[in-house]
Amino acid sequence: MELEEALTLIETQKSLIESSSLEFAAIKAKNEELLGETKKAKQKAKDEAELAVKSQAEKAERENDHQQLLTIEKSRSEKLAAENAATTVALKEAIQGFEKSTHQRKVSDYGVSFDPVSAFALSDLSQRLAARTKMVGDDMRVLDSSGELTNLSLEDLKSEISASGEIAHLVRGNQSSGGDSLGGSQTANNPTMTSVQKIASGLSKL
Repeated sequence: MELEEALTLIETQKSLIESSSLEFAAIKAKNEELLGETKKAKQKAKDEAELAVKSQAEKAERENDHQQLLTIEKSRSEKLAAENAATTVALKEAIQGFEKSTHQRKVSDYGVSFDPVSAFALSDLSQRLAARTKMVGDDMRVLDSSGELTNLSLEDLKSEISASGEIAHLVRGNQSSGGDSLGGSQTANNPTMTSVQKIASGLSKL
């Protein structure tokens, strides 16, 4: 590989990582902003509703209206239960969104270590890695082919995928000048190559 080509690939990969990090930070900041505004609006509505309920309860007490007091208390309990349920759902969705963004960023970062032949190859490789990994807390764990967690390390996964030959057309080091190699002298007109392999093979020669 020519020095200029190697430097270009490094800069491309570096740009992708930086872009991914900036996008992640922007999404996180926007989510925090929206959550803050939503929290303020909900708190204001809650305060106004509680004030109205309190006023109604005080009026019912003055008038000795026990039925009205029971109705107010029931309504208050139902509303509190609904708010708790909504908060739980929102929190779960926020956590899932954060984990998804973190997973995508880590997968892309790790994909660079495979030395992909192009930005397109890195994207393809990242999708493959995403299907075989999952965020568990702050760690990216390896899944088996059925989606179950394993005790394999990321390096184990890298060795497994590399040995299978399924990414030979996406990474450097597996490319040879022989006609039988996906990264070698085969052309995009080779009928045995998939569309992904054809594109990746073409991009690697740019």
